[in-house]
Amino acid sequence: MKRGCFIKSVIILTIIVAAILYIIENKFNDFILTPAKHIFIPALSKEIDKDIERIKPSVERDSLKIIIRDYINEINKKTSLSKDSIENVINSIKSTLEDSVVTSQELNNLKKIMEVKRTK
Repeated sequence: MKRGCFIKSVIILTIIVAAILYIIENKFNDFILTPAKHIFIPALSKEIDKDIERIKPSVERDSLKIIIRDYINEINKKTSLSKDSIENVINSIKSTLEDSVVTSQELNNLKKIMEVKRTK
């Protein structure tokens, strides 16, 4: 490889790497996070609604629906998401939905977990 060709290759590679890093650092939300939200949030809502329908009708069930919808709307508004903050809440919801009855204690525990995750 000639010296001029090598130098041109290094310059072009440097420009490409810089452009990729710029896009990742500054435009990540526009290109990746926002489209992912439009796919992930509706799928999550449908799945949780199906699980909630299996629960026996009660006041706690209705409250659970409202709490979960509020949390999903809040996730939709956030500009950044972390796996840990969402995963913990989803695991708590799953444990609440395991049996077909929602107690007020489970509801209060879920509210506390969501409040902690909202403040982070």
